[in-house]
Amino acid sequence: MRRNLDYTVGEMKKILYLLVFFAFASRAVAFELLPPAPDLALARAAQSPANSWTVLVYLHADHNLDSSSVVDMLEMQKVGSSNTFNVVVQWDRSEVSGVQRGVVRLGKFDVVQKLPELNSDDPKVLADFMAWGIQKYPAQRYGLIMWDHGGQWDGGFGGDETNKGSGISVMDMRRSMQAAMALTQLKKFEFIAFDTCLMGGLELLAGFADLSSVYIANPELDFGDGWEYGNTFGYLKNNPSVPMNLFASKENEYWGKHHNLDEADILYRAHSAYDSSKLPALLTASQGFSTALTNVWENESEVLAALRSRVLEYNIDTDEPRAPKNYVDLGHYAALVGKTTADAALKTAAANLQAAIKNMVIAKTLGKNNQSASGLSVWMPADNTNLPENSVLETYAKLNKVASSGWNTFLAAWFSTVESNSQAPTLELLESRNLSAPSATKTAQVDFKVAGTDLDGVYASIGREVGTSFNLYGDLFFDRAEEGDFTAEWDGSLIYLSDGKNRDLFTGFFQDVGDNTLAATAQYSEPKDQETTPVIILMNAETLKITAMLDDSGSSPREMTAKPGATLEFEYLRYEDIDDEDPDFVPTGGKVIVPSAGLKALKSLLVPAPKGDYVLLFGVTDWAGNEQNDEVAIKI
Repeated sequence: MRRNLDYTVGEMKKILYLLVFFAFASRAVAFELLPPAPDLALARAAQSPANSWTVLVYLHADHNLDSSSVVDMLEMQKVGSSNTFNVVVQWDRSEVSGVQRGVVRLGKFDVVQKLPELNSDDPKVLADFMAWGIQKYPAQRYGLIMWDHGGQWDGGFGGDETNKGSGISVMDMRRSMQAAMALTQLKKFEFIAFDTCLMGGLELLAGFADLSSVYIANPELDFGDGWEYGNTFGYLKNNPSVPMNLFASKENEYWGKHHNLDEADILYRAHSAYDSSKLPALLTASQGFSTALTNVWENESEVLAALRSRVLEYNIDTDEPRAPKNYVDLGHYAALVGKTTADAALKTAAANLQAAIKNMVIAKTLGKNNQSASGLSVWMPADNTNLPENSVLETYAKLNKVASSGWNTFLAAWFSTVESNSQAPTLELLESRNLSAPSATKTAQVDFKVAGTDLDGVYASIGREVGTSFNLYGDLFFDRAEEGDFTAEWDGSLIYLSDGKNRDLFTGFFQDVGDNTLAATAQYSEPKDQETTPVIILMNAETLKITAMLDDSGSSPREMTAKPGATLEFEYLRYEDIDDEDPDFVPTGGKVIVPSAGLKALKSLLVPAPKGDYVLLFGVTDWAGNEQNDEVAIKI
């Protein structure tokens, strides 16, 4: 029990209350908090200066984002704490044994407690830290920042590698926050923020908005370096009485400037701040939209479901590059529905939902390709080869206030439509040319025709047949499909990355129709380290420049920095047979070393493919993930 030596007797009693709460909560369906302790809120107010702040940072870095946590800690140290402004951190690192609690000072981290190794995916550990920070550093205003991987409602938060943790669910995080707030009699945080990927969703707002005045999160992946802690904390420290909506706008402004250098950010970033007081209005509008949508679904489902292929999606899935993603922009879908439906009530409901989202979003920062985004995601799986089980939908409906949104009711009708859409579009091979020794001046060409009522995209890829298996090396294009004729062509070259001495095949696939970014999987290992980490390397398909490296070991990919001297080994997709729906990632057999100038110093080369028999694969997809393809053999 050395970890509690710094507690007073009263504080230890409160922590015991907390542990008892979790002991009961873990065995009960309904959670009831213990009777409140003496009026701690009044006591804190009496001993705290006006507009004093304590910002709690749950810095969960027990995985390979450890180095990113160090960068963010250094940003916080540029501001530090004061008598009226405390940045209180619990820091769990993969590179340092145990867990540290302390206060960020100017130029240093003042460690107050050194705890043994803890599982930061344990809800009790989170609640314990919040209760400790609130009690030990009393203030009139509190903020909470959750730092780590994020995976929307079904991926949750965290991933403690030392303890083989799988993260904390949204419901368990909410219970942790409620328990700590009840124990300390904190009525509301001024803000709750997730410095992670994908947590800017309807499901998360419903889970946390009533616990804070402002909620801040990313609907999309965090392709960059997270929060800009220096300017953001500096602004809050210098303006302690700032209204929360104004602080949220300033944080969003700093975040946008911080994410304006790398191309992945410039194109795809999405970061939002939400006014929590507007949640009831949002839920009412969502309920109205969901009800109106369900009411017309039987008659208009074919048209309205096809809009799924046009709606803005969030996240990356290299396992199934062309499959529909699970999360879409809710406001964008409502806008598409409103323009398409013939039903007056649904048009009105769609407009009301768009207005409610716009009213709730205080500020948002969007990339060039995300300008149609409302800044709020929602769960809307559309891949009929990988639909969630009924039990998952039941769990979804139990999320805090999700039933009040009505979205879970609409999803029942939606999943029925997705499941029934098993007919792939049609594809007809028309003509092939130059299938031997293609070159830049004499490309291999395949003309084909596609047809269907719910088309999504047409694509072409390069691979090789090896026995009964098929090795897929990457995409040539993935464009919007309309009924008619298309041509796939290949000049006989493949993309390689070179460090000057070594080179490796870049096995990139497009994620979205009409996209300009290729995503390739690789194994990353740091110098003198035998352990590898799965990563995603993003490349601009036109310039062939690397734009980012994402850590793919957690619940969602997040940007990380490659160390000079580290090794990258790319992987291609191997299908055991033509019907294989679960391909394996297989190393190419090559490798490249990250130069001293960094990952972006690797050179991209278009190299004639080694001699052999290749396959030009071409196909068409629909909004539900059905696809029809064909292939022609090419001799190099």
